[in-house]
Amino acid sequence: MGRFFILLLIYVVLLGTVTAQETPPPDVTTIQVWWPDALYNANDQHITDTLEMQLDDFAEAHLFIAVEVRLKRSEGQGSVISTLLAAEEVAPGAIPDLVLLRRDDLAQAVRAGIARPIDDWVPDTLRDDLLPNALSLGQIDGRLYGMPYLLRIDHTAFRTATYETAPLTYEDVLNSEAGFLQPGAPLPNQAVNNVILGQYLAEGGRLVDENGFPILDQAALLTVLTFYEAGVQQQIFSPEILSYDLPSDYWSRFAQGEAPLALVSSTDFLQRQSSLQNIAAAPIPTEGGTSLTLLDGWMWVLTTGDPDQKNGALEFLKWMMRADQQAEFSESIGILPSLAPALRIWSNDAYTRQITAWLPESIVLPVDQRNNPAAVQLQAAFVAVLNGVSADEAVETALKNLTTN
Repeated sequence: MGRFFILLLIYVVLLGTVTAQETPPPDVTTIQVWWPDALYNANDQHITDTLEMQLDDFAEAHLFIAVEVRLKRSEGQGSVISTLLAAEEVAPGAIPDLVLLRRDDLAQAVRAGIARPIDDWVPDTLRDDLLPNALSLGQIDGRLYGMPYLLRIDHTAFRTATYETAPLTYEDVLNSEAGFLQPGAPLPNQAVNNVILGQYLAEGGRLVDENGFPILDQAALLTVLTFYEAGVQQQIFSPEILSYDLPSDYWSRFAQGEAPLALVSSTDFLQRQSSLQNIAAAPIPTEGGTSLTLLDGWMWVLTTGDPDQKNGALEFLKWMMRADQQAEFSESIGILPSLAPALRIWSNDAYTRQITAWLPESIVLPVDQRNNPAAVQLQAAFVAVLNGVSADEAVETALKNLTTN
């Protein structure tokens, strides 16, 4: 085994403990990487063996770069982003060289001045190999701060016994008169639910105008809320969905057949589809049936400004972005890779063809706008309709509140 070694016992017992490895000689650059626990399962030997092999191979191929990995929580206190922000305030020297962050966390790291731009480093061949639209995940204010590594796409899953064809339009959903499970609550630190926001944006809606001021577009908002009003009347939707902020909150209900249609993440779909029969995937319904999926993912983010550390970190990043390695690790953990050559290596041909077709039109939700006054009123209007208020009244109230507040 190479100089890099993942000590599973330490990882299981103490998240954040440094891996055990030999003290490197003075001429070796040691880089520190923070790895989120969402991308590691100590109870799955295939995942741990795959990752350990890739890291050991790096150590053997790069004798003058030592890698020290710390496993961090993905959410809450002690998470990658919370620890980064705390370290920036009180102990800048404790910041690692390279981390894996999701887009929302990347935006926080950029605002805090922790993330370093990598526009000038990314080789053209790597850019060209990324799946369509993936690069936009790592771009903040026109600059590239994150290299997409693993992707998550929100779409729907439906039972083919209920739907002969994929329910792509609002009319398809309403004609079925069957339940539709989806998150209705915003995620933590957001003012608006992602699904309603995605559908609103798909209809041409905006949260800011050309001058950066909050705005709601009446026609787009009315189109989306009219769908939910009809759905409430037909008992397709209920206020119960306001208790869900993630698809995992109701997956068991979908699996048990309580509803034939559900908003799911690609991660949930990949990791659980083998336990379900007669299930197919489709985009999120829209008024006209245009393809709507929501794109997020994990990105490599450079957090060091030291030239030697930077060179070592980028060499490691390049190693982990090799297509064969990315394909092997991503398929082992059941999360989509960011590279088209990696996805082509996967064995799940039918689903990967769908993903490839959806990605060019997928929406990367605006991070900063999701907490502005327009987002607040969009969510409030959605909640009102789910509780029985008409779409017309909810729109009128939202526009009035946005103007007066």
